[in-house]
Amino acid sequence: MKIRPKDPRALAIFMVKSGYTCRGLARAAGLSDSTVANLLDPHGRGCNPSTAQKLCRALGMDFDDLFVITD
Repeated sequence: MKIRPKDPRALAIFMVKSGYTCRGLARAAGLSDSTVANLLDPHGRGCNPSTAQKLCRALGMDFDDLFVITD
């Protein structure tokens, strides 16, 4: 199974509305800059459950609001 953002553009909007840059969100979530940038790319790869949860906590959002699980 793969975890992908429901809408990478919406994820970017949540990020900006929360006052983060890509780098700032990565630091707040304890992730690398490239991991966050990859999730904002509509053609990027997905992430693991731990990464998704870190981003959700940093943005104050629920998993189901930001991510979808696919085959």
